[in-house]
Amino acid sequence: MTAEASENIEKLVSILLTFSPEQMAEFVAGAREIITQYAPERLTPCANTPGGKNP
Repeated sequence: MTAEASENIEKLVSILLTFSPEQMAEFVAGAREIITQYAPERLTPCANTPGGKNP
């Protein structure tokens, strides 16, 4: 990982830490939609959903 990528991840995490639980749920749902649309093979079963399936 490059230094720039690492810095970008740190910035994103610092923003995510300010989210309420509701905002985090909306963010994750939106991210899943984008991943499903553009790279469905990247979705892996979610360990904390029944049966390990993506919602």
